[in-house]
Amino acid sequence: MPPSPSGRLTNRTAIITGTSSGLGRAIALAYIREGCSVACADITPTARPESPHEVEYTTLELLQREAPEERSIYVQCDVSCAEDVEKMVGKCVERLVNNAGITSKPARLHEADDDTFDKTMAVNARSVFLCSKYVIRQMLKQEPHPSGDRGWIVNVASIAGLVGVGTGAMLTRRGPPADYAASKGAVVQLTKTIAIGYARDRIHCNAICPGCKVSPIPLSYPLVVQNLNLLFLIRGAVVQTGLLAKAFEYIGDQTEAFAARHPFRGLGEIGDIVGPAVFLASEDAKWVTGVPLAVDGGYTAQ
Repeated sequence: MPPSPSGRLTNRTAIITGTSSGLGRAIALAYIREGCSVACADITPTARPESPHEVEYTTLELLQREAPEERSIYVQCDVSCAEDVEKMVGKCVERLVNNAGITSKPARLHEADDDTFDKTMAVNARSVFLCSKYVIRQMLKQEPHPSGDRGWIVNVASIAGLVGVGTGAMLTRRGPPADYAASKGAVVQLTKTIAIGYARDRIHCNAICPGCKVSPIPLSYPLVVQNLNLLFLIRGAVVQTGLLAKAFEYIGDQTEAFAARHPFRGLGEIGDIVGPAVFLASEDAKWVTGVPLAVDGGYTAQ
């Protein structure tokens, strides 16, 4: 469950990328509940068909239902395109959440597709560079807050950008895709570079590094622990015979084994990541910058 609203973002504004589904949608809802006006940036306003539970309403519709008194808008934006990003940035930007991201099928490096690598790097890493670049330009033009701070940037990275993630988390034994790990490692280093480079301007920049969590994402990427919800739905609707039954048995075994690797003995949920995303964008984090915050049940502490 996400934390109860505290009002710590009241009368603030934020741009959040990748809001049409998943973690981006959850962060947008958390910010609006905290009193923040949100610009929802994504390439399409609707969730992908692979996320059927999120298709009924767009994120903007949910925000307007949740807090009709707050100003929220949808901005169509390809975050890997400089022209789109420059147009997205308005005249007043206080907070930026670089959440947009994609992933690909697990593959060992010698089997990886060149174009897939380039696309993943563009959406996951180049987008952080571009969005931060144009938002910082605007922040530097603005008068600082009474606290002296000019703005807050929160990047969504991953534990895959901090440590190597073993094959136990995967449906196959090929291991995590190199493009995803490389892109999230780049996000972590961009976070530190921005934090140091703009510390004197009082622009905060931190990263959230989620661990494996239970949340449906496209079935084209069979990461076991993130497909639990969809797999359970399928499992309840399909007669398990032969290879299909063995596949589900393997999925369950691998999921339990990977969950057991966490000191907290389990897997996180999207709600566990939302709280840190609110904190790092608030004045409560006034003395925090350059931090890649692992939200992973202790996985990377081992």
